[in-house]
Amino acid sequence: MLQDFKAFFLFLCITIFSWIVSYSDFEELLICYGCNQIEPEYDFVIVGGGTAGCVVARRLAENSSATILILEAGGKGNSLLSIPIASPMLQLSNFDWKYTTTRQTGGCLSMENQKCKFPMGKILGGTHQMNNMMYTRGHQSDYDDWFKDLPGYNYVKDVEEYFNRSEQTYLQNETISHTESPALVTPIRHFSLLSSIILTAFTTLGYITHSPTQKFFGGFYRPMVTQKNGRRWTTSDHLLEMKFPNVAILTKSRAEKIIFRDNSEAVGVNFNYLGEKMFVKAKRALILSAGTVGSAKLLMLSGVGPKEHLAQMDIKLVKDLPVGNNLQDHLTTGMDMVVVDKPVGLGMADILNPLAALKYLFQAKGSWTSNGVDFIGFSNEEYMHCKNQIKKNATLCFEMFAQNKPDLEVMMLPLGVTSDMGIHLKNIFGITDRIWDDYYSKIRGTTMAVLPVLLHPKSRGTVRLANKNPNSKPLINPNYLNHPYDMRTLLSFIMHCRKIIDRAVKANFGVHINKIPFPGCQHLQFGTVCYWECYVRQTAMSCYHPIGTCKMGLTEDSVVDYNFQVHGTHKLFVVDGSVLPSQVSGHIMGPIIMMAERASEYLKKFHGIEGPKPKLLPSKNPA
Repeated sequence: MLQDFKAFFLFLCITIFSWIVSYSDFEELLICYGCNQIEPEYDFVIVGGGTAGCVVARRLAENSSATILILEAGGKGNSLLSIPIASPMLQLSNFDWKYTTTRQTGGCLSMENQKCKFPMGKILGGTHQMNNMMYTRGHQSDYDDWFKDLPGYNYVKDVEEYFNRSEQTYLQNETISHTESPALVTPIRHFSLLSSIILTAFTTLGYITHSPTQKFFGGFYRPMVTQKNGRRWTTSDHLLEMKFPNVAILTKSRAEKIIFRDNSEAVGVNFNYLGEKMFVKAKRALILSAGTVGSAKLLMLSGVGPKEHLAQMDIKLVKDLPVGNNLQDHLTTGMDMVVVDKPVGLGMADILNPLAALKYLFQAKGSWTSNGVDFIGFSNEEYMHCKNQIKKNATLCFEMFAQNKPDLEVMMLPLGVTSDMGIHLKNIFGITDRIWDDYYSKIRGTTMAVLPVLLHPKSRGTVRLANKNPNSKPLINPNYLNHPYDMRTLLSFIMHCRKIIDRAVKANFGVHINKIPFPGCQHLQFGTVCYWECYVRQTAMSCYHPIGTCKMGLTEDSVVDYNFQVHGTHKLFVVDGSVLPSQVSGHIMGPIIMMAERASEYLKKFHGIEGPKPKLLPSKNPA
């Protein structure tokens, strides 16, 4: 009876909050501190008010003579959405594009129609409004690979300088009054006792632990997040705080087609504003910051993309470029793999406690400030082999590992997929009713997650148009686990994870591996490599870090050059996660902000807004 009441109360709370979130899209359509209407022409038109778009707008606006318009397809949102622990509630709401992948054959097998959810933010602030706010820089070798064809490349001046410019970092939780940089980076304010137990287990196995940092270090530590005084803080929050009079933001405005002159010069963009067809001219540059899916989709709708695909869609070709190829995503699994018998984690009772709300509102502390990830760490097969087989000391293994990029990130989440009894999390992951009834509902205790994240997948996917209707959702095929390296890397950690949990079990806190056979894998012996491979294919899902569909570079598979300009066009730029050539060793938000800083500096100098006009970098396909 008590369990039934608990389930009903939880259902009621989540349902009410979901309804509030879904209908909290207040109609503040035009946001402008120096105007009261939209002009027919702007110096810079930015399509997408997400992480990168807001950074570019903020930097361009530093020159008061430049006029900037941001077209944002979603709404503005409000302070309710800034509660960190509430981020899962935005998925499947009005602030989510609600994308799903195409039917997968290598992963997502237990999801509805073998399709994984692919959430992306449809809101001012973009996906940054609904992610875990995790901020990492990645490994230097990530950028050495990206810029290997850039003449005179140097990591310090071409990468680190822009990270330093974009970050305002606090290593202690202190009250912050004003922000000068787009990325406000602070340590997490709340974590569970359980995470300390698991972290200790890693330490006893020889892993290095250290204090929070956004820079790359191997080992395990509490993450850095983008928060201001315990609340979610995005680049759009920073832009709005600056109150530039020369920046206009029009929400509920979905770009539909780029308009070109005969010489492939982008002159402006057609967009739909509350059902009305409109056009705005970009005098100096049209900048696409609509995200890995959105920017690729808009380019193809406008005739820039693979020739054969555009012919199939009956779209007139402007430029034959590999738009939509090279889709890469961080993949994870194991949301249910670890079970906790005792309430030592972050539970729903903690979140729904009225005292938690008061602590958040008046002290900026407590469970509501949690980003849902208690610690992270980085590892690779060589590092694990060094400690487990060669039996070298931890410091020596760590020094060897730090010189090479990691294969895996490990994230510890105190709340697993069963934490809300299947009310909301089940739906945002796309778990079928049959799988829930046959497996998840039978788990006794609370699930937590020690998630392996595949950092450098070798599988490559695509984004394609379903048709030439701008309202239609694109076809997203990440091609999960298509390459054997991806499965081998995930399995290496899962087999190692059992040792970590064994150490936690010895601490007598009721932590153990979930030994209920997963549906579809019952015919395999539990705990064997074959069993875990089956399990991974059933449960693998996106870590929500898609990149690469408008690849930057000079090779034949690239779409934009090192100036972020689309090959063979004039005045058309792409600045968002789609230009990242390959995955980073960590979370993508920090690198996207860094790249937006690079692009902003080029655009300002090229258009004479700041400093001397820069020397043009090479382009593979001049117009």
